[in-house]
Amino acid sequence: MAGTTHLPEEVPLGNGACRVQALENQAVQLGIRLTPVLFVFGLLGAVRYGQTLLFLHPPRDLSAAASSSLGLVFGFAITLVVPAWWLSLWLTQRCSRTLQTTICLSIVGLSILMTNLAFAHPRAGWIFQEAVKARAPQLDFARNIVSMQQRLGSAGSVAKAADTALRIGLIGSSQINLGVDSDQLSDDLQGAQVTKICLPGMVPLQYAALSQDIALQEFDIVVCWLSEFDFFREQTLPTSRLRWCCDHQNFGELRTMLEPRLLWGNRSDLADLAVATRVTVWQQRELFQMLAFRFWWPFDAVAVKATKEEVQVGARLANRKQGVANARKNIARTALLETNFAAFRNFRKHIMDSNARLIVLEGECHPQTMAAYDPDFRIQTREWMRQLAVDHKFTFVEADQRFAIADSDWSDAVHLNESGRTKLTSFLSALIKHQTSDQASWSSLED
Repeated sequence: MAGTTHLPEEVPLGNGACRVQALENQAVQLGIRLTPVLFVFGLLGAVRYGQTLLFLHPPRDLSAAASSSLGLVFGFAITLVVPAWWLSLWLTQRCSRTLQTTICLSIVGLSILMTNLAFAHPRAGWIFQEAVKARAPQLDFARNIVSMQQRLGSAGSVAKAADTALRIGLIGSSQINLGVDSDQLSDDLQGAQVTKICLPGMVPLQYAALSQDIALQEFDIVVCWLSEFDFFREQTLPTSRLRWCCDHQNFGELRTMLEPRLLWGNRSDLADLAVATRVTVWQQRELFQMLAFRFWWPFDAVAVKATKEEVQVGARLANRKQGVANARKNIARTALLETNFAAFRNFRKHIMDSNARLIVLEGECHPQTMAAYDPDFRIQTREWMRQLAVDHKFTFVEADQRFAIADSDWSDAVHLNESGRTKLTSFLSALIKHQTSDQASWSSLED
């Protein structure tokens, strides 16, 4: 009939599947014949562009093809794709749906296991970390994670050795990071090795999570700068701060720090961290995201302008007005207050069990910042820390036992400027000199 519209004929589902399978079989047969070619292309491609894919380096010359281990690995990997494809077709044609599902789940589980095993090797971890560093913007959280992983992973390997220099660890947030000059402290203490293990906004639960790794650094002295500003903070578990360093032991310790009602209230965060203890891909989630997206999507193409202090701490620093507003909003008596206290007790135990001497300096902020929240917070934290120091024999220096910080010593709402940094560093070096030279003082603490 004139004007009749003819619709395309639909191919029955069974016939369509058969045609697709036939095309796949033809492709696999072709791939098998071209296996040597695939190997050569994989080898040469990895030699020329391997460093580009991993570290964003310029393409390399092909002259190193014969001796390239990366090229050989990638060449064999490309070659194995063809038999793996053939095996999947063979299983699809001969296995039931239930068995296919079981095989797929087994492959996923095996992939996770192999990833965990690969990242247990230092070389694989280093390549992954360097690839992330090549992509991470200067002030991105992922860069802080990688820097901390590498610092904790490398410092222990040179701990003690034959060097008799005093080993000092400065642990904490950007307050102590910017508040103490490592070079000046080292010079004042006759070449002491000063290591900063600091993260922006580091909270007591992070102290606890990292305490085992910090203890392995074999520090002689560990110094912290802590106050109510650190303890009166989180409403819920800071999962993103803990996930990347969570393992079976510190996760178990975390659960013991939480009251039953908090265990239930934070159950989703605990489930997240529990998975992180077993699955490396999830534990390093932020780094995998950076590795994947930053290569294809240059979301920070515009260069980041950062001050010297921001580069040092790896994060943006708020001005004084913003800092005061943040303190007014966030410093409060939260549900996790006792958990934060328990976290520091856990940190103290690991540090002192490693035979390190612990010094806690009572921290403070700009007077306008401290006026933004309840002064009882400071009194409670001081009394608690004072009693803990007496019970466990470590040094707690209250604010009125050291130099007075003037308004002109503050850079913003919470960080010291150059003059404040010089004063705090000089005070700390004098304190360490006094206590390390006066063996009776230390002996009285340790008895």
